[in-house]
Amino acid sequence: MIATLIVISALCAIAAIIFAALYISLRKSLRELTAQYQYILSDSTNKLISAECHNRYITKLTDTINEQLKSLREKELLYINGDRELKAAITGVAHDLRTPLTAICGYIDLLETESISSDARRYADIIRQRADGMKRLTEELFNYSIITDSQLNSDILQVRLNSLLKECILDFYPQFTERNIMPEIDITDTPIDCIADKNNLTRIFSNIIGNAVKYSSGDFHVKMTDDGTITFSNAASELDSVDVGRLFDRFYTVENGKRSTGLGLSIARKLSERMGGKINATLSDGILTVSLSLPVRKNK
Repeated sequence: MIATLIVISALCAIAAIIFAALYISLRKSLRELTAQYQYILSDSTNKLISAECHNRYITKLTDTINEQLKSLREKELLYINGDRELKAAITGVAHDLRTPLTAICGYIDLLETESISSDARRYADIIRQRADGMKRLTEELFNYSIITDSQLNSDILQVRLNSLLKECILDFYPQFTERNIMPEIDITDTPIDCIADKNNLTRIFSNIIGNAVKYSSGDFHVKMTDDGTITFSNAASELDSVDVGRLFDRFYTVENGKRSTGLGLSIARKLSERMGGKINATLSDGILTVSLSLPVRKNK
């Protein structure tokens, strides 16, 4: 009897040791699989995960994950190729539309020099407005497809943000005057530099300011703090929280394209994110505020 108990105890001990070893092995394998999976998802690689443990359940799990990774890569490749084809198509269509639209505008110019009836002149004005809108949309489509090309080479250099922002604001002086807007400017005297493409920075500032001019109810405020954060604020009685939430969406316009193509702020976000920055918009008590943060360097 005692011998039997000893044998049973020994078998239980052996089973416990085997179970513990198996448990430790499974935990180690799962940690390895998790680490490999996270690495593969965070890095552009065609690798698949592998497990040193030959447990059939771990092997089945590994095979299942690898099948999902292959499927994910195929879908990603289809998306990338489709996105490139779409951008190429947009570029081609926009380019092809430029010439006839320019010709149409030219003929409208000639028509306006002729002696025509008041109704005919009114129709010509409507055609002019529609043609100008088409030209703006065509140019923005062309620029958007180029700007959002991740393979586009940029001319990177050190840019003094204080000076560039002032220049961009000054460029909009005619539009401010036309809409009776007196901008309030508060730009820090601390030199703020950013390593980026100057043309892209100019487009970001211009698109944000241009958007403010379109929707301002009569004021415009610009502020740059010592940490390089820039805020653009204006009263925007035409906007609501839904509009603000969609301001950075492609082709979204508050007025169905009467004064905008709906690409300006979308381009600004794409460019700012490409250089490691952030841009967002908030609406509080009827005041629209667009905040822009860029990777900057403060100089003493």
